[in-house]
Amino acid sequence: LSAASLVISGLALSLLGPTPVVGQAYGPYVVDVAGSLQAVATVTLNSQQADRTGLFPFGTVPSGKRLVIQHVSAEARMPTGQRLRVTLNTRLSGEPSARNHFLMMAFQAVLGGLDVLTASQPIIAYADSNEQIGVNVQRTASTGTATVKVTITGQLADRP
Repeated sequence: LSAASLVISGLALSLLGPTPVVGQAYGPYVVDVAGSLQAVATVTLNSQQADRTGLFPFGTVPSGKRLVIQHVSAEARMPTGQRLRVTLNTRLSGEPSARNHFLMMAFQAVLGGLDVLTASQPIIAYADSNEQIGVNVQRTASTGTATVKVTITGQLADRP
């Protein structure tokens, strides 16, 4: 991807690898409690972009599993005066479209000439086998660069 496109970093779980060890770092993700995972997606909107969707970088939820997301947090940095909407998108197998989970972003401060907004909220959201998890960001203007980092925390469970 070019510098003007979507940037996604971080991750959750080696979905096809061996069972992770608690507290062990595995590349860009950390398993901090047995069976738990944490993933980070970063969406960057460059000049001329007012709407962008990114996917968490671990691909799809593994076969026979359901990802149960229990907490979501986000931080946005963007030009002063702009407003935005951040949505976490998940899907259960057989659903015709994704479920949208809207984050409640709150203004925190102006740092380095940029507005900083954050969200931190408990959530129960599900994503089934072979489904991807996305983040959609929409803002009121397409000038300057806006960066949004979204972190999900949850567990992989056997699919019913």
